Amino acid sequence: MATTFSIDSFTANFPGGGALSSLYQVSAAISKDHNSINAGLTNFNFVCKGANLPTSALESTEVVFMGRPIKIPLNRAQQDWTTSIYNDEGMEVRFAVEKWMDMINTHVTNIRTKDRSTINSYTGTLSVTQFKKDGEKAPGTTYTFKKAWPTTIAEVALAWDANEIETYDITWAYAHWTSQNITE
Repeated sequence: MATTFSIDSFTANFPGGGALSSLYQVSAAISKDHNSINAGLTNFNFVCKGANLPTSALESTEVVFMGRPIKIPLNRAQQDWTTSIYNDEGMEVRFAVEKWMDMINTHVTNIRTKDRSTINSYTGTLSVTQFKKDGEKAPGTTYTFKKAWPTTIAEVALAWDANEIETYDITWAYAHWTSQNITE
């Protein structure tokens, strides 16, 4: 097959010119009975400065037959998901996520908050949505992370010679993610 070196051939196969990585929105919420935590997450979609669409991975194993290794697919592997956050002066998102983590396991007593023994009582939902350049939601590009919880809140770097908005990362674990492109 001959390769066509033509800008017209390229653009005809690249409608809209490609998705922009800056056109997205992330949301986060814990189960509904945690109003103080959800209140702190209200502006999460505005301060989440970086995220990604999730990794999709299948684990594999090797079996050997007559000296030849053969890869066999196994189960889905859920990769942790990381978001980058702009820190506001009230530190609302950071404090909400710290409360969330403390409810799961406290610093002092090393126990979970009373009455939080079921996974639905301490997990939440995260989502990331990609938008088109016209502001419309791109079809099939909302990924929802089910039964999610924060595993790590990274440090916030402080320095006298810095003159920028503070940022930090939050790493999330989750049971699984869904998308409109994949039926459950």
